[in-house]
Amino acid sequence: MNHFLKHGANKITILDIDKEIGKRIELSVEKSCGEKKVLFIHADVSNHELMIGEC
Repeated sequence: MNHFLKHGANKITILDIDKEIGKRIELSVEKSCGEKKVLFIHADVSNHELMIGEC
C-alpha cells in the first residue's frame, strides 16, 4: 500500500472484515505516508450481495 502512495496514488482504501487489523494498517500507513491518505472500511468482501447492497 505504501508503494502506491509513494508512486503517485492520492489515497488508498482498505476493506476488511477484521476491524482491529484494518485500523492497525490504517494507522501504520498514516504514520509512514501522512494522514488522509488511507481509508479503512469494515466490510465482508467475500459476500458479494452485501457489498453491492452497501453501494
